[in-house]
Amino acid sequence: MYDLPGTDPGREWVEVENTGAAAIDFSTWKLFEANINHKIAAVGSAELPAGGFAVIADSPEKYRADNPGFSGLLFDSAFSLGNEGEPIVLRDESGADIDSVSYLPAWGAAGDGNSLQKAASGSWVSAVPTPGSATAAAGNQPEPQPETTGPIADPDTTSTIAPNPVKNPEISTHSSQEEVNVSYEKPQFEITAGRPRIGFVGAPLLFEAKVTKSKGIEPGSGVRSVWSMGDGTEISGLFVSHAYEYPGDYIVVANTDSGGAHAVAKTNVHIVTPKLGISIYQGSVRISNLDRGEMNVGGFIVEDSKRRSILPRDTIIAPLSSIMLSSAEAGFGAPEGFIRIAAPSGKIFSQAPAPGEPVIALPADFDAAAFRSRFEELYKPNR
Repeated sequence: MYDLPGTDPGREWVEVENTGAAAIDFSTWKLFEANINHKIAAVGSAELPAGGFAVIADSPEKYRADNPGFSGLLFDSAFSLGNEGEPIVLRDESGADIDSVSYLPAWGAAGDGNSLQKAASGSWVSAVPTPGSATAAAGNQPEPQPETTGPIADPDTTSTIAPNPVKNPEISTHSSQEEVNVSYEKPQFEITAGRPRIGFVGAPLLFEAKVTKSKGIEPGSGVRSVWSMGDGTEISGLFVSHAYEYPGDYIVVANTDSGGAHAVAKTNVHIVTPKLGISIYQGSVRISNLDRGEMNVGGFIVEDSKRRSILPRDTIIAPLSSIMLSSAEAGFGAPEGFIRIAAPSGKIFSQAPAPGEPVIALPADFDAAAFRSRFEELYKPNR
């Protein structure tokens, strides 16, 4: 339950099920979120029985206020689930990853009272929460009822069709009187492709096909992964790096094989064009973020006519803010000829003359004429 109706702070929760054959001391486990291993403290009994359910609440008091009828196992932890999605991992007492999910608001349950629930197929769906018992998605759903009491007229033909078979999966057109049964293959080999991320045009992102489950795989079986980067590029390897040429939303898919087993994982990346400015201020180099979101310029190149420096990994500039480069570290005491900043791919985003008066260079696609026209329209002398 990552996005409740109204305000979220203190009201978010995660439900777990002990699918093992023995009880566990759940207070020894961790909930990994926001790059932190959060402790899980028992509110009452710490023992989670085999087949049992438990709720991990950010605030047990607020959880009980929201769910007054709940009488199951409750645990306390400190976390804050992002409404825009993020990866969360359940780790046992040894620190091993037991289960994980990188959820997205596009999956549903965004402030509508539903929660994201793991279905029997392993996929995640949005449904009414049932804390303390099997989720509706996993098979505890009431007998489906038709949406109407009679057939629905098809607007395009003269025939009639049954109520929506997608929303009522037990309705089928097969000829036998036998009920439809559905079975799913339980994966013995699982991987993760990492969390959803924001990247920048021309700047490489790193991806790892990390094995999270390998039951029944022969020891020493080679793990091979092929990545579809979502922009028509295919790369092989467990660890890969890729820079996107154009902005957009890309779905990255990793197909991985080991010992005859196959696993698929995917993640999402949002690529934007950096809006950067560079200038000379008091003899030093200033880099400006002209956007309303933070910008990571780690790996970007700063250079003049004679020298070049690569910015350290995870050099992050706050929205609509600037940083000054250390002259000693960057080696730019007095830039010569020009100063510019470019992506690791070499794509130049901003350039300014040097030396001379302090001047900020706007992005190459900045429409100066349109800006001047709009400025004059807004600030005419008679206004």
